Amino acid sequence: MITEEQFAAIKRLIVSENCMIDRFEHYVSEIKEPQLKEDMQKLTAALKNQRSGLLTCLEDNNGN
Repeated sequence: MITEEQFAAIKRLIVSENCMIDRFEHYVSEIKEPQLKEDMQKLTAALKNQRSGLLTCLEDNNGN
């Protein structure tokens, strides 16, 4: 089990990741080439799924 401090630090990192994902989504929204845009949207979705899985795992393992 991780400590409360470790848990809080990881959550802060996830918040930072959220900001990066938001910026990345903005960048992707401006791409004009359809295939590149689709590929980048898939990458963004994968990042969101990874983040969601990490949050779920953290909360399950920390009893929250």
